[in-house]
Amino acid sequence: MEPVHHQPGTEQDRRRRRNPMTAHHSDESVQLDDELVCILMEIERGYLDFPRPLQIRIEKWVDKISQPIVHLQWKKNANYYAILLLDMVRRGVFRAPFDKTPPFGPLQTLPRHMICALDGMQKQPRQPPPPHPQNAWLKAYERVVRRTRTTTTTEATESKAKMTSLALLLPPSQLPERDPRRPSLSYVEIANERLTRLEADLAAEQATNRSLDQQLEVQYIVTTRDDDSKSWE
Repeated sequence: MEPVHHQPGTEQDRRRRRNPMTAHHSDESVQLDDELVCILMEIERGYLDFPRPLQIRIEKWVDKISQPIVHLQWKKNANYYAILLLDMVRRGVFRAPFDKTPPFGPLQTLPRHMICALDGMQKQPRQPPPPHPQNAWLKAYERVVRRTRTTTTTEATESKAKMTSLALLLPPSQLPERDPRRPSLSYVEIANERLTRLEADLAAEQATNRSLDQQLEVQYIVTTRDDDSKSWE
């Protein structure tokens, strides 16, 4: 009986075996980026209460935390920094490493005891973000959203970019319907929808204010004419 020789798997077979793990890493990477966007939005809400010099330091840390990265462990480390920064913004007390501007180079891995202390901290935003984020924050959100799609296919990247552009440009009534097969929205999609609704509300409020201003101007003219006519009598 001849011995059975096991042929080494082809590259396609090895790719098939790796696919489940690759897909898992891709999903986790997207989840980390979505989580980071939410944390940054919550940081932005709190940082507005601080004096400008401290705001500048926070903005520099946000810029450092949101730098484009692909490695899964580096993304986790960046999220740890964001959660820790959010906690210090809420407390109003900035300890190391946020007691000074971020150093040059990549983020250092946080010590184990600091990571363990982050487990009980709240990560989800409690309220919607401001309607018009400042340029530094908007760039940070865009960097995170762009790096999210580096682990997916080109088709998914183009589709997401188109949906994001439409969400920012069109009013909610003209947005295309979401695929009903998707069970829920991601954090990035939720943020885009909130920003769109808030911008639409702001535009409606501005239109109402303009209408009220016109009515007041007309009323002022009528009142002035009445006063003038009475003075001539």
